[in-house]
This record gives sequence, C-alpha cells and structure tokens, in this order.
Amino acid sequence: MTYRQLVRKFGTAEDALVALPDYVRQKNASGRIEIATRQSAEKELEDVEHLGGQLIPLGHHSYPEYIAHIPDPPCILTILGNAELLNHPSIAIVGARNASAAGRRLAGDIARDLGDAGYVVTSGLARGID
Repeated sequence: MTYRQLVRKFGTAEDALVALPDYVRQKNASGRIEIATRQSAEKELEDVEHLGGQLIPLGHHSYPEYIAHIPDPPCILTILGNAELLNHPSIAIVGARNASAAGRRLAGDIARDLGDAGYVVTSGLARGID
C-alpha cells in the first residue's frame, strides 16, 4: 500500500504507523514485506545527515512543484545538494548499471553540456549511470 492508502485506511499517519505491524502480519502470508525497525530508520536518518543530505516532505515549501503534481508523489524526498535547484528545469540521464568507461565519459559529457545549457541534471543515486 502507498502512504496515502495507509493514511486513508487508518485516518492519520500516526494511526497508520501504529496499525501497520498487525496489518502487515495479516496481509503478508508470503513474508515479502518487512517493516523497518525504529533503530534502522534512525540510523538511516543519521546517515543522511552525516552525508549532508536532507529530507523534504510533501507539502514543504522546498518540495518540487513539478513532483508534487504527479500522480502519487513520494511523501518524502531525500536529497543531496541545493534543494532550490529542484524547482528549475531538470533532466535525468539513465544508462547502464555496469557502464563501460566510454559510456561513463559520454554520460558525463552529455550531463556537462546539459548543465551548461541551464538544466539541472538530476540523479536517483542508483549505481551506474543515473
């Protein structure tokens, strides 16, 4: 279920978090769903802060307007860098996970040229060309 579906079902985000463990146990016969522990969530938050990143929740003034208007936007974005750039025209480059040296060079050249043309080159922070 998405965040919005959980809030709709349980009324509030807090109620959804309280109900989630029992709800998952009832619906998770396959064992494929795992709920993060409070300790692992806090560790992830510490890691983001340590890297200089920040979390931007949906509805915050820094949340990108373009993303806020897509169907089912993420409830929280984790970003590294200048959050104000998220409201500028942007483009993402998607390529191979195990790119060759030539592919990485070409992607770098394309990203530089797009940046020089005024676009913000956005990454999903995946491994490879992304």
